[in-house]
Amino acid sequence: MSVWRLVELFGWTAAAFTVAVALVSLWLVVLSVSANIRYLAGEGVRRLLFPSGRLAAPVTIIVPAYNESAGIVASVQSLLQQTYATYEIIVVDDGSTDGTFEALDEVFDLVPVPYVAPAHAVQCEEILDVWLNRKGYPLRVVRKVNGGKADSQNAGLNVSRTPYVCMLDADSVLVRDALDRVLAVFAADETTIAVGGGIGVANGCRVVDGYVDTVALPRHPLPLFQVLEYLRSFLYGRIGWASIDAALIVSGAFGVFRRDALEAVGGYRASALGEDLDLVMRLHLHNAEQCGASRIKFLPETLCYTEVPTDFQSLANQRMRWERGLAESLSHNREIFWRKGTGAAGRLAAPYYLFVELLSPLVEVAGLVVLFLAAWFGALSWSSFLLFSALCFVTSVVLSASAVLLDQLAFGVYRRPGQMAVLILASMVEQLGYRQLTAFWRLRGLVRYLRRTTVTWGSMQRNTAWQQSSTPAEA
Repeated sequence: MSVWRLVELFGWTAAAFTVAVALVSLWLVVLSVSANIRYLAGEGVRRLLFPSGRLAAPVTIIVPAYNESAGIVASVQSLLQQTYATYEIIVVDDGSTDGTFEALDEVFDLVPVPYVAPAHAVQCEEILDVWLNRKGYPLRVVRKVNGGKADSQNAGLNVSRTPYVCMLDADSVLVRDALDRVLAVFAADETTIAVGGGIGVANGCRVVDGYVDTVALPRHPLPLFQVLEYLRSFLYGRIGWASIDAALIVSGAFGVFRRDALEAVGGYRASALGEDLDLVMRLHLHNAEQCGASRIKFLPETLCYTEVPTDFQSLANQRMRWERGLAESLSHNREIFWRKGTGAAGRLAAPYYLFVELLSPLVEVAGLVVLFLAAWFGALSWSSFLLFSALCFVTSVVLSASAVLLDQLAFGVYRRPGQMAVLILASMVEQLGYRQLTAFWRLRGLVRYLRRTTVTWGSMQRNTAWQQSSTPAEA
């Protein structure tokens, strides 16, 4: 077969793949618009039925912390501002070596208390001790042998005693009524076992005393492009899948679960790199095994803000971890593809995550390689190249613009016209290098998974903007 014929065949295959992905994405946009309309129409009713402080079903916020001494106190002080009536915070110190526990002890005056593991405890590394505070705050601190994030979440689950648990990253900033809104979903539908919420990018925002005072776009291009990715992921991706009971992920940055559902599947799988995706897939499989009617829902509101990478190395490490975590979760839970009773999650969402989310970087990078070789051997049709490039460009910009418009019409997080204009412009610029770079990083993550290369969480360069205080520091 000639080089020209190979290039032509790959070109048609790539074009068909692009069109198929675009059609599925547009279908998710339609589902998301419909879900947003229904949600907004019922907001007034929910406020009447479930006003703030009336639900009172206790919930525990579990915060895994490893070497978080710089920000853990500010994080806890932020969580203590929640308006929900009955909640407790459990910080799980996962064998930190930087003084995380000492920082908490200095501010909250901790005292040790006895701990007996419950009979239904899920597996985790040894819990060394549990501490209360003398100042009357709803706060406990757990110290344990290092085991990773998922293992720390299991430890927090064992120590907690409430019917609901909220899993939260140590650097996340919750909206003050986040728990009120999420627990209202559980109160309205007893079949709900998990609820996720929209995650916003904290970079560029003004965060004072642990509260997002002003939402703004980051000036750095890397986090700006990630704002677009978050909007696309949450505003039509996860909302769309959740609307047909096919949600496969509740973000590890913020999610609330019914504790009995977590205990039924043995908690988090400690070895999972993508523990949030892996957990939800196992919840679907357990529901199918029990012939249940449990539901995993998503609130189409930004309830939590998190800091995203601002340097290339941290972003590269994150995307490689995400890709490998996705591959691991799909492989470990491959029964979801054929297990009867998984519904749309198994028939539609899982294949989408496999062929689109997992394999799309392979198609993108292979396309770039084929284009380079075709140009080298003089087999490239420039008219076909320009047509295909225009197709990819327009499709991506339309989907990004749809996410921006959904945000504007439904919730207006980035409500100013200037912010909308910047986001639309960024959706065009990201096609000129950023998208290709992230595809390359994701492909590296997939290759590392196939080669069984060891992957660690590494570190991310952070700033301390969200630790601003409205109270002047003491001299």
